[in-house]
Formats: sequence, structure tokens, C-alpha cells
Amino acid sequence: MRFVSVVIMLSFLLAAPVGLWGQAVRKVAIDAGHGGSDPGANHSGCLEKDITLKVALKVGEMIRKRFPDVGVVYTRKSDTAVPLVDRSRRSNDAGADLFISIHVNSSVSSSPCGYETFVMGPSKSKQNLDVAMRENNVITYENDYMKVYDGFDPKSAESYILFSLMQDAYFDRSLRFSQLLQAQYARRMPSSSVNRGVKQAGFLVLWRTASPSVLTEIGFISNEAERRYMSSEAGCNAIALSIAEAFAAYKKEMDALCAIPQSAVAPAVKPAAPDKKEPAAKPAENKPSASKPAESKPKPASSSGDNKPARTDSKAVSPSPEVSQRYNPATVRYKIQIKSAASPIKRNSSELKCYAVSAEERLIDGRYKYFVGNVKSYKEALSLQSEVRSKGFADAFVVAFASGNVVSLVDARAVAP
Repeated sequence: MRFVSVVIMLSFLLAAPVGLWGQAVRKVAIDAGHGGSDPGANHSGCLEKDITLKVALKVGEMIRKRFPDVGVVYTRKSDTAVPLVDRSRRSNDAGADLFISIHVNSSVSSSPCGYETFVMGPSKSKQNLDVAMRENNVITYENDYMKVYDGFDPKSAESYILFSLMQDAYFDRSLRFSQLLQAQYARRMPSSSVNRGVKQAGFLVLWRTASPSVLTEIGFISNEAERRYMSSEAGCNAIALSIAEAFAAYKKEMDALCAIPQSAVAPAVKPAAPDKKEPAAKPAENKPSASKPAESKPKPASSSGDNKPARTDSKAVSPSPEVSQRYNPATVRYKIQIKSAASPIKRNSSELKCYAVSAEERLIDGRYKYFVGNVKSYKEALSLQSEVRSKGFADAFVVAFASGNVVSLVDARAVAP
């Protein structure tokens, strides 16, 4: 089966190390789901393709106004049909640093409601699989779709099982944006709406995107209250603002990590000579920088590191009152992540090398991650990271925890430098 060979081939291609977890965000691709001859979900004369396009255009407009230096790419700007393979291709060809696909949910019952965001991965439940099957079924509108998508059958559960063979090079960043997006929805959606959380499923539109990517379902068209809300000007504006604000928060985090100087860390391999023609990037602020250096897109990450931040900063960031209230410095700890896998790694496995016994295993966001160390300061963490890398874990990176939970490295360093 061609689909099997293609997926296996991709899993090897995605095993190359990535150079920078905090990829600067210079361009975003906004994908309005469905369109043209494909109406998507529909109910009482209301079409998914109309809602998604209206929201997508508003999101792009909001981002342009707030970040004039950020390029906004649309997969469609009118009621036209765009094949799934072309949606990801347009994003990749434009060099987008983030791909946001906007959709509307549906159910045979009028009761389900709420908003949810998906990242690429194996479906964790039948419900997730059903959503992916419904959205992927759009390819049946295309000619020779079995050939174009290498034998993928959107109605076959077997095709989705094969997605588990893939290692998503952008999983962590996709997950982070999804979390920020769900938090923004929670602030603006009607109280009757339900936060259905961040989930994984095998969406074809996310499969071939060469950047962090998410598919967000903004509400149920089959639910009367949500259908009216999504169709209204006020509801459409609130949804678009939620996505735009999540983008702003994500950009701030990624740009801050990208701005970290290479000299602050001792890598296991000799770093490439710096480009003297480009000025060092400055940490992101609420207002966009007037001039920022060009940033090449990262190579796909290995399965062991899950999108590693190969650069880390030695300077502390002054904590904002909000961050200081959210995190107690006494609870902040830094650990070094050495491995990540979809299934538990056996303790006698050579993958963990000298840390086979001492590595701490944690199940985080559906993946088994392995950490060493537990230090209180970021300076100690940098030293430990250098030591771990010298022992064969070239992609090891620092992860921050507060009260036992993973938190933003930027926020943690602000209160526990």
C-alpha cells in the first residue's frame, strides 16, 4: 500500500534534528475550511464554508493591524474549492511559521456544543476519529483522490492507524498554540458553550504542513445557540479576536525564545559561524519590532527531542505582576528533557543510555517524556543541559515546571532566573 510506504518514509525524514524550538513567527497561514462545491457542515440554511471564511478574513485583518511586519497568507479568500493538498502546499510555499485551519463542528444531535482544537496525531477516541473522518471526507470531491493522497481512504480506520507511525516534528509548538487558543475561547465564548479541550487526530490538512499547525472547531452548527452565535457579527468578531489574541501570545513566546543568544549554551556539536550581516534579534514585546532579521525555517525534529530549544538565555526577564502572581518562585524547578516517545521506553533500553535508571518518566499531553535533574535556577539548568548533551543527548533541552506542571520557560525564568 503506497500510503504505508509514504508514512514510513516521512517518519525517517522527520528524524533529523531541529536547530531551534523557538522559531520566530514572521508569517501565518489562515485556512478557511471547505468552500466552493464543498459546503462543509450545514444546518437550517447555514453553511460551514461561509462561517469559516468570514472568521478567517477577520483574523487576518486583526493580525495585520497589530503586527504590520507579519505576513498573512490565506488558503482561500473567496467561496472557492481548494484541495486539502493545496492548502498545506500554499502554506509551505509561502514559508508560513504557523498554520491555522478554521472549521465548524456538527453532530446528529442538537445537544453537543463547545469549541475544541486539534493537533496532528493518532486519534485517542472514536469521537476524535469521527471528527477527522468527517473533515477528511472533503477529498472525495477531488478527482483521483486515492492517487493524490497516496492511497489514503478517509473512511478507513486503518488509514488513521498508520498516522501513529509518524513523528510530528512540530508537535510541541502546535500543542502550545492550541492551549493558548482554547484559553482565549474560554474568555470570550458564551457561558453555555463548553471547552472541549485540545485533542489529537489524523487530519490530512495538517499532515503535510511544514510548520506548527492546528485545526480548530469553533462551535457546533447543529446546536441552535452556537449556530446563531457563529453567524452573528458579534460572535464572529469574538471568535476571530480569540484566534488573533492566541496568535499574539504565541508569537511573543516564540520570538522571545528565538532571540536567545547562542553563546548562552554549550552545545554538543560545534555551532555554525554566525551571520554577521544580520543583527541579533530582540525579545518580543507587545508592539512589533520595526526591523527583525530573516529566520530560516527549522528542519524537522527528531522523535527523541520533540522540538528542542537548542538556544537558551542567560539573562533573566523582569517578571510582570501577572506572572509573579501566577507562579510561586519556590515551586519552580528546571529539568532536562532527553527523550519523548508515543509509548513507554523500557528501562533497559539503550535509548536512555546512562540515564536508564535515573531518568524520570512523565506522561504529558499523550506522550511519554523522560527528564533528568531537578534544579531551582535556570543557570544550574544550563550547566546540567551541557553535561547531559556531552553524554550523547545532543538534542536535550531545558523544561520549566511550577508546582509540578510544565510552564512557559519565559515565565519561569522571570521569577526563578
